[in-house]
Amino acid sequence: MIQIAVPEIAWADRRERILEFPDGWDVRLYPMRGFEAEKIGREELLKALRNPIGSKPLRMLAEGREEVAIVFDDHTRPTKVEPIARAVLEELKASGIRDDHIRFIAATGAHGAMNRMDFVKSWERKSLSATRYTTTTHFTNARGSGRRVGVLR
Repeated sequence: MIQIAVPEIAWADRRERILEFPDGWDVRLYPMRGFEAEKIGREELLKALRNPIGSKPLRMLAEGREEVAIVFDDHTRPTKVEPIARAVLEELKASGIRDDHIRFIAATGAHGAMNRMDFVKSWERKSLSATRYTTTTHFTNARGSGRRVGVLR
């Protein structure tokens, strides 16, 4: 038997599932780019936000603005939202954006809407999840929520 370990429920309890395949099968694992990369720490995140390539720093872009929407991966992706969000929030607050003017939007695409538990699981601590900031789901199936922009040919 060929055994391959794949991540399972990466946003919840970070476990692996062992998949087994017959010996005669040609089985290959193609993880996404960066899968085995080292975690990016807080300082590295802040450095990237303060020194972006081809853009002004986030803090400068936010100065003079009143409202901010932060779009993040939905619960089907293993992205660690909280460390990134904390760095982004630090820069937004330094530019004068108040907490009650920041909202988080889950980019669900064609996936189902997220509930409160899905939000909590997407974040590593409950402190940022749906309690202090307005959080919502981009829900594509709501009647009247879309606007026709053209036809793909």
